Amino acid sequence: MNVERLREEIEFGLSNLDRIYSHILTFKDADVDRQILQSALSYECIGYFNAIEHLIIRFLKNMGKPVPTGPASHRDALHLFKNVLKEQGIDSAEDVMRFIEEMMAFRHVATKIYGFLLDWNKLKAIVEEVGTMHPLTKELFTRLLVTLS
Repeated sequence: MNVERLREEIEFGLSNLDRIYSHILTFKDADVDRQILQSALSYECIGYFNAIEHLIIRFLKNMGKPVPTGPASHRDALHLFKNVLKEQGIDSAEDVMRFIEEMMAFRHVATKIYGFLLDWNKLKAIVEEVGTMHPLTKELFTRLLVTLS
């Protein structure tokens, strides 16, 4: 494993995650039509999960782990990542992993229907959860990177 390359990839991925998080914060307080807001927030929340998944894949690839493919690839990648955390002695990540699973479920639903058809209250709850969990999510990826260094 090339630790310096992994560090660069994770730092890049975390900067993407921060950028998407910033968009979510900006949009959630925007004074625009609710349909527009709902579509924008749906799109950014999907992107937020995609950025998390990209970080997970970067870790798996750089550690020589298989990267899942196929219909259950998102769930399988998350399962492998949980195993990596256990192998590295990072066992206090249950809340973050639950959050990532919720984001994965949201992404699944949101990509199957139009963003403006999502339940507004559920979307608001997701947005609030992103706000709460963002620092902890970044901390988890940073902690794993430090552990592997």
